[in-house]
Amino acid sequence: MNFDIDTLSLNISQAFKRKYPEIDQNHYSQHNIKDYIQKNHININSKDGIQYVISNLTKTLNQLKSKINKETQSRGQNRNLPPTQNQFQTPQQNLVVQNKIQDNQPNNYSRKEFLNKNPLTIDSNTLPTQPYLNHIESKNNVISNAYQSFPSPPNQKDMTLSTLSSLPSEINQTDRFILMDKQKNLLKEDTSEWTYYLVIDSKDRDLNIYKSPNEYTIRFSPPSFNNNDARTGFVDRILHNVKAIELIKCGFLDTSDLTDSSDSGGNHPPYVILEVEEFGTNHNGTNQYLNKSLAIMDTFTKQDNYKYFRVMYDDKPMINRFNPRVTIDKMTIRFRLPDGTLYNFGGVNNTNTATVNYLVFKITVMQRFLETQYLNQTDG
Repeated sequence: MNFDIDTLSLNISQAFKRKYPEIDQNHYSQHNIKDYIQKNHININSKDGIQYVISNLTKTLNQLKSKINKETQSRGQNRNLPPTQNQFQTPQQNLVVQNKIQDNQPNNYSRKEFLNKNPLTIDSNTLPTQPYLNHIESKNNVISNAYQSFPSPPNQKDMTLSTLSSLPSEINQTDRFILMDKQKNLLKEDTSEWTYYLVIDSKDRDLNIYKSPNEYTIRFSPPSFNNNDARTGFVDRILHNVKAIELIKCGFLDTSDLTDSSDSGGNHPPYVILEVEEFGTNHNGTNQYLNKSLAIMDTFTKQDNYKYFRVMYDDKPMINRFNPRVTIDKMTIRFRLPDGTLYNFGGVNNTNTATVNYLVFKITVMQRFLETQYLNQTDG
């Protein structure tokens, strides 16, 4: 794919204009979207880049829409407060509503219900031919009947891009929905499984907080940085609606030559417990550490100066599924020995700026996104 940034930002802006008509267009104008793409150095020639732009802008606009709805609801409640007693008072006489007059009971003119001591009496001879006072409909019924004469607008909450083609022509012709025929099917909403591969390297942890590579936390979504800060030690996005995680790789630095390490002299422990606090466990064991384990790693192969563990059980992957789905905004990682103590990589590796251990996870999420139908002329 080879997209033109002006065309792409215009198409995204128009799609958001149809999806969020109640939000000021300045929040998703073509200029602002183009500026967002350029400032964040997003590769718009990849599907992931386009989905990243649309996903983040959708999240921001949904938050703004929720705020607008709350403010609108609050104003509506204030308008519907019951009026004060003074609003019902009239400076002079109040109207007297006369009981329905029966033709065979002419003396019923004297049967009146007064609203004050000096009522204004209505002479039946002055009434119109149709006794309107005796056919007063409720205010709600009148409004309801009048409203039915107008076409029902589409429900904003239920509106999707796919409903635009079925809108009445008079709505499609307003400024809000002017759309070129070739652009109608440019973007469409979809929900599907999405896979991310998450790589964690111990050398990227915050060394000021986590001295040893056997226990550390990696946070998701970048914190505030100064221009001179080293931008490491975090994952650049929070993962929402996570369905499953799978451990697919794990590697350790070989520390058998260190006298204070857990595998000193080649005496490897029978197994290593991997614990990721936020991921939970599928294991039941005979102690609290096994009950918290994400994986039990016992077999490895050695290549150069690293040990690569086999992360399969009977040739089946180590998968932890979530129902309901979860949000992951950080990972707290611990490597333990069978007795529950933390694995020792040797004191010299506490300040090692190279990789001491690393993990690779496959993360499956449910994601709603706008899928582009745009084809560049050079694509054929």
